[in-house]
Amino acid sequence: MNPRRWWQRRRQRSTAAVTHRTAAPMLSFIAADPRRCRSVAGDQHEVVARFADARGEFVTWLEPGDEPVATAGQRLLAAFATDPEIDWVFSDESVAAAAFHKPGWSPALLLAQPYALRLAAVRRELAVAVGPPRAELGRVAAWDFALRATRAARKVAHIPELLCRSLPRVPPDDEQIAVVAASAASLGLAATVRRCPFAPVLSVGVRPTTSAAVTIIVPTRDRLDLVRTCIDSVVATTGHLDVQILIVDNGSVEPATMAWFTQLQQSPRIRVLRDDGPFDYSALMNRAVAACTTPLVLLLNNDTKAIAADWLDQLLGWLALPDVGAVGGRLRYDDDTIQHAGVILGIGGVASHGHKGFRHDQPGYHGLLHCVRDVSAVTGACLLTRRDDYLAVGGLDPGLRVAYNDIDFCLRLRARGRRVIFTPLAELYHFEGKSRGDDQRGQSRFDREIAFMQERWGPLLAADPFYNPNLALNATDFRRRQR
Repeated sequence: MNPRRWWQRRRQRSTAAVTHRTAAPMLSFIAADPRRCRSVAGDQHEVVARFADARGEFVTWLEPGDEPVATAGQRLLAAFATDPEIDWVFSDESVAAAAFHKPGWSPALLLAQPYALRLAAVRRELAVAVGPPRAELGRVAAWDFALRATRAARKVAHIPELLCRSLPRVPPDDEQIAVVAASAASLGLAATVRRCPFAPVLSVGVRPTTSAAVTIIVPTRDRLDLVRTCIDSVVATTGHLDVQILIVDNGSVEPATMAWFTQLQQSPRIRVLRDDGPFDYSALMNRAVAACTTPLVLLLNNDTKAIAADWLDQLLGWLALPDVGAVGGRLRYDDDTIQHAGVILGIGGVASHGHKGFRHDQPGYHGLLHCVRDVSAVTGACLLTRRDDYLAVGGLDPGLRVAYNDIDFCLRLRARGRRVIFTPLAELYHFEGKSRGDDQRGQSRFDREIAFMQERWGPLLAADPFYNPNLALNATDFRRRQR
């Protein structure tokens, strides 16, 4: 059976058969040693040793060392009951006594680590359609099954509660790398999967699958010291790609800057677009994108500098997925601490950057600093998107002249069904604020833009789907929320 069509067979069943069904749903726990799981057995739960023995409409499986809490079965069944299209449910867990309050469902993150497994349950009918965990795969069987089943699932749900205690994570082995690489390839990604040296997760690198042209748009007003560093690093790292560079000159006056612009335009890859007037980032970028002809555009601040030689390849590779609308990289301050590793909604009233201030070689919160993953937004300091998607959502909103226009843009992309991806392998320095100073200097404008975001996105700002509700909204280090 085609797993993507398995639910169509369910809909063909007679309404009468469904109507007269009286038995309560059962959850089957599959455990190597069922005697260790007596605490979760009950009227709606059974504990068996093999998938073939499971009678439940829903199935979960336990690895050696997993200890579900007594209420785990009830909570999993309750989650399935909220929506008949939910096919996979996963929960938070305690990993070696450390609580892992997980992000919501992220297909990209499941490639980097098996975060949606402990504790997870699946609709039995889907498990049969895609093939249950294959015992011959040993330790990698559950991850392989999760990758296959969640891809076919209609909906994946997350319970932000600690329903299981599990053993410490160990570095991925070669078999797990092979399974993830095969899954990435089946999605159409040209991926290279390696162990991460800083956390027990996988580094999922990608490269472009097509030669689509991209225009890198860099706005500047003088600050030759910054913009020259930026452009030099871009030129040095993108020569193998079909790249054009568009410098948006927002009223430069210094002779050295103007002379450099003249010199640059001798290259067929670089042009300068003069756009005078007061600084208005949204308007500048909207006019620049309108002037582009390439299918892809990259917004890039003038106070950035490439670190990774393949930073642009890493961004471009994720656009092989047709449902991805924007991709952003990991940005460091010049002291090699993190400036951006994905946006978290709600922090500070609107949003902020997770892991801000962490050393770049720290693992971060349960390895998330080094994991590719879905996020609600990425910073416009380095944001790749399709030109058609940019224009379809109306570009950057003119009501947000300086702050939060990138976050608003990403949220409007997501509202249209597009995903936003953060990849830690596209690394650049970001000398934040050096080109135009701190947003807070225009306090009245800043306050208006905060109010704009809260009015448009208020409920979502308090419930980022990729940030656990058990974590604090007054810090960027993933500390637990104080009750």
